[in-house]
Amino acid sequence: MKSAVNIFVLAFSVLALLSACDSYEREEVTHEIFVNKHELTLTVGQTDTLIVSPVSGQARWTSESAEIATVDNNGVVTAVAPGNTTVVAEKNGSRFAVEVTVVDNHPLTDIELTATRLFGVYTVSLIPGAMQKVSASTVPGNANNVSRADYAWWSDNDAVAHVYDDGTISGVAEGSTVVHYRRGTITKDINVYVSLTSPFKGPHVLKKSAPLELSFLDFDFGGPEVAWHDANPQNQGGSNYRADNGDDNGRGVDIEGSSNIGYTSNGEWLIYTIDVQDGGVYSLDLCVSGSGGTMHYEVDGVNATGTINVASTSGWGDYRYNTSSPRDLRLTAGRHKVKVVFDRAAYNVKAMKFTYVDNL
Repeated sequence: MKSAVNIFVLAFSVLALLSACDSYEREEVTHEIFVNKHELTLTVGQTDTLIVSPVSGQARWTSESAEIATVDNNGVVTAVAPGNTTVVAEKNGSRFAVEVTVVDNHPLTDIELTATRLFGVYTVSLIPGAMQKVSASTVPGNANNVSRADYAWWSDNDAVAHVYDDGTISGVAEGSTVVHYRRGTITKDINVYVSLTSPFKGPHVLKKSAPLELSFLDFDFGGPEVAWHDANPQNQGGSNYRADNGDDNGRGVDIEGSSNIGYTSNGEWLIYTIDVQDGGVYSLDLCVSGSGGTMHYEVDGVNATGTINVASTSGWGDYRYNTSSPRDLRLTAGRHKVKVVFDRAAYNVKAMKFTYVDNL
């Protein structure tokens, strides 16, 4: 009896084991597939390739609306017309759907920057160590044929000015260079000037079409020993002209009222930033009063006039354009630093006039 029971138990165990194996062998295996993108946005005419994984075997591709977007056997989707559709990949009984949006093609035609324009050219002026961010926008604003990642900023001379990827330009050392911005195939240039001085009430533009009368009072921002030198640190003229116009570092220059500089002394000097639109020869004339004397002009650190004899007038209030030996300045197009040096000073100065007279 005991032997029979053991045989029965053994038979039942073998049967259970065989049943378990049969159940395992018969279990259905699910083959999942994945596509590298869940959604896709294309412009009309644009293509993109979808990739199925695992890569073994051939997937079957279909588009629910071929009028909007088609897909070939290799997963290449082509945008046909604006709208929305679904592209489906099927393989081994599994499917993966990708939502596709097609929009009209708006090609990029231009780029606009937030920098100031001078003579139609983007221009940035900085002192060493200062920064200015320039932002770029597309024309039209909804341009979509160029990737957002397809852009670049660079400087021709990082020793003068460096530009970061967000368009921030940093002044490094005095000088000038060009910073460029590219989006797609369109490039814009920015003239960058880095200087310790900058135009006061500028820009002061020299051009063929009209003379420039520049007040002596409007010397550069920059402060003492940078934009000007005065023998007496006190403002003997008593005017607040510079401070009233945003310059707290110009008080030491002897401005009288809001018209002229007086109390001039030998060796004093002033710097002016000028922008020459039309390169050429410009005659220089000076509106002065007093007992006369001499002065000279330097352009970008070079004596450009030699000694200028300043004639006397009938009195300190008798201002005239009457230099006894007017000078011509040869100026190339672009930005220049003009330094006026009072060599032998017994005069008041009011204005200087630049008139175009000839080509270089």
